[in-house]
Parts: sequence; C-alpha cells; structure tokens
Amino acid sequence: MSSAVTTRLANDNTLELNLNNEIATRILDVSGLNDSISTESATRLANDNTLELNLNNEIAARIADVSGEVSRATAAEGVIQNNLDLEIQNRIADVSGEESRALVAEGVLETDINNEVTNRTNADKRMTFVSVGEAEGLLTVNDYPFAFGFGSPSKAGFGLAIPFNFAIVGFAITVDLTDTNRSIGFSLEHYDVNGNLFTPQLGNVAGSLGLSNVYNTNLFTDPYPPGNICIKIKTVQNVSDINARYRFTLYCQSLDQLGFAPPS
Repeated sequence: MSSAVTTRLANDNTLELNLNNEIATRILDVSGLNDSISTESATRLANDNTLELNLNNEIAARIADVSGEVSRATAAEGVIQNNLDLEIQNRIADVSGEESRALVAEGVLETDINNEVTNRTNADKRMTFVSVGEAEGLLTVNDYPFAFGFGSPSKAGFGLAIPFNFAIVGFAITVDLTDTNRSIGFSLEHYDVNGNLFTPQLGNVAGSLGLSNVYNTNLFTDPYPPGNICIKIKTVQNVSDINARYRFTLYCQSLDQLGFAPPS
C-alpha cells in the first residue's frame, strides 16, 4: 500500500509539474499574444491617425477648393449681373430714345397731315369756275358785245358778276367767221361793286385774235375784288361777216374760302 501511495504521489507531482509547465507556457503565449496585440494596436492607431490626418487634409483642401470656386463664381456672377444691369439700362435708354424719337416724328407727321388736310380743305374751298360769254355779228370798237346769261349784252360795269375776291387763271376764245385776214383786239375790264373801274398792279388782261379760230392762254392775274368782269373790243380790222359768232370762256379762281366747313 505504501508503494501505491508513493506511486500516486509521484504521479500527482509529475502531473502538477506538467500542469505548472503548461500554465507557464500558456502565460508566455498569452504574454506574447498581448505584445502582438499591443503592437498591432499601436500600428492600427498610428495608421488611423495618419488616415485621419490625410482625411482632414483632404477635407480642408476640398473646403478651400469649394470656397475658391464659390468666390470665383460669386465674382463672375457679379460681373455678369453688372453687365446685365448695364445692358438693361442701355436697352431701356434705347427704347426710351426710340419712343421719344417716334413720338416727335409722329407729332411732326400728325402736324403735317393736319396742315395738309387744312391746306387741301382750303384749296378745295378756293374753287376754280368757268363762265362763258357769247357774241354774234359785227363787232364795234369800244363795245361790250359779250352776253353772260340769256343774251343781254354787257356794257361798262355790267358783265360777269363775281361776288368774292378772285384771280383770272385762263381764258379761251372760239370764233366762227368767214373773214380770213381779220384782226381783233380786246381787253378784260373789271369794275368793283361800286361801279369803279379797277386796274390791277400788272394791268388789265388784253389780247388779240388773228387768223386762228381759237385763242387761249394760261395766266394768273393779280387779285381782283368782288365786282364785274367786262370784255371790251379795242380794235377791229378786216371783219365783215355779219353772221360771225364768238364764244369767250373765262376761268376764274376764288381767293376766298367758299361754302361751309363740314360738321365735326
């Protein structure tokens, strides 16, 4: 029995020794593991610090880039806005200038139109009219043979009555007679409303009728006041046809505005 106890005791001591050795080994392993972990932890921490530093630097760089772009864009937008404001002001000025020019031009045009309407209205009121005087038979010097109306011959102060200021713008004579070598002189006399002979500044109209059967002329005399136009025979030569016929056409223009203005 003592032998068995000794054996068990030896075995227990061996087992304890082995266990202590294993424990010591595991302690050494754990200690090495702890050193490795500490080393890896320090490495990871250093790497993390480096990464964080790089990240912070990148963030700062991006912030600086964004800030620079914001500043550049803000400055560019400011320039664009200034240019746009200036362009708007220029266009407003151009439009205002064009509007002012157009208003002035339209005012001038309106004035011209109104003046033209007035001139045309006044011109329409200053009408040109025609009157015809006729005579037949032999002509006598200093006579007034032409009749304006129903055959009553004229005389001094009794002819074509015109009740307003006028000018003679033309006259024509048509004749029908057989004498081929005749010569007839005539003049237009004007008598005012009081029967006084009126002599215009350029003198009374006069003319002569020779071999032609038609005599006409265009003229514009000095103004005549209201009164009578009388055709006076001044000279007669080589006229013997008792059946001769004479037609005197007189064109006069009113120098006064006649009629009424149309209602507005």
